[in-house]
Amino acid sequence: MKKLPYSLIAICLIAISFTGCSSDNKEKEPPEQEIKDEDVREENDDNKEDDEEAKEKEVENEILFEDATNYEEIHDFMEEETGGVPKVLYGYSDPNKYDFDQIEITLESYEVIELNELNENFVDFFDEKEEGRLVVARFTIHNTSDKELHYRPNFFLEKPEMEYKNDSVSDFLPPDKDLSKMLTFKNDHTILPEETMTGFEVYPLPENLHEESTAKLSIPASLMEEGRNVPIDNSVIRIDISLNKEGEEKIQEEIDFYKDSVSDKDLGEKVLIKEKKNIDKKVDIDNSELTLHGYQITNYTPNASEKQRYSSFQNGIVLLTAEFTIKNKGDRPIQIVTSTLYLDDKKLALLDDPYLDNVPTTLVINNGESKKFYQVFIIEGEGYEAVKNKPFEIEFGPIVYEGDMGPEDWNKNETVEIPLPE
Repeated sequence: MKKLPYSLIAICLIAISFTGCSSDNKEKEPPEQEIKDEDVREENDDNKEDDEEAKEKEVENEILFEDATNYEEIHDFMEEETGGVPKVLYGYSDPNKYDFDQIEITLESYEVIELNELNENFVDFFDEKEEGRLVVARFTIHNTSDKELHYRPNFFLEKPEMEYKNDSVSDFLPPDKDLSKMLTFKNDHTILPEETMTGFEVYPLPENLHEESTAKLSIPASLMEEGRNVPIDNSVIRIDISLNKEGEEKIQEEIDFYKDSVSDKDLGEKVLIKEKKNIDKKVDIDNSELTLHGYQITNYTPNASEKQRYSSFQNGIVLLTAEFTIKNKGDRPIQIVTSTLYLDDKKLALLDDPYLDNVPTTLVINNGESKKFYQVFIIEGEGYEAVKNKPFEIEFGPIVYEGDMGPEDWNKNETVEIPLPE
């Protein structure tokens, strides 16, 4: 047997050694293209997970409304601050516009949202629970005049029949979006001529209101005197808002009752008997112009909390609510307005009921200003049936002006009689 030279054996061993190394490297390090393909697959999987999370969040917030995009920044802030992800339960964006004293206020939209897994800094707003609901509303305030005006946006969420009232909580809002921080004592609540500002208000919704379909937003309907932190009078506009679709339908179905205290503060239920609108009869009284816009006659059923006030009415309660505007053309501010309803050719006289009139106790109408208000008269149900086809007449006045010291003064002021058309 021939022996191989040592040099050849060495060469073979080296070759085998290199071949073994090459084989090991191929198993441990996949080709570069394969690595790239795997990275792409992982990236696609990550994107898919992100898309799925986005879709899940979109499904959670699928109850969108026309103004929804204006709330995105608010939602982002809430999530960052509270730890909870906002879930939209209901949204409404049909603007409601109101004007008084050269101020125009628009409730642009509102939404009901739910927050879960709140951090410890926010559970106090929801009875120490880690979840809760909020009403978020977007308002615009516009000074329609050519002069500086002073106004405090002290807006509340109310449910009067449940004795609930709550103001806005700034903790849930970015400071530059918080309406209450745009007009404060620091700038003397000043709105510049023709200025418009838009901001948000947020109201925690207590658990006992989660099953309710409606609530009210109350907004002051009075300016402030320069340098003072209180409104000139306590006039308030109350706006019915829906908390869900059922509430939206309920509000749309309700008759447009005049906003006396019964309607404005939910003191009971009205059923329309008769109404006459667009009368718009103008009369002069003292140095003022009075306009009768219309009247409504309704059957009234008081709430449980109001029944005691009407315990003497055994045969039903009928209300006559008259809508007026008065413009002060004189030198002295108007402070009190009163009137008397005459029935059956003046055989029966009824004074207006200040509790139901919904006229501010601090009423002030200065020279050149106009105010809309209501006068409400309570008629016993059986008595109304006896006189309903006979003439009704309202005697308006006397008006009480600033400086009148008592009946001797104001009884010198004029009265005016206005027959109510059929």
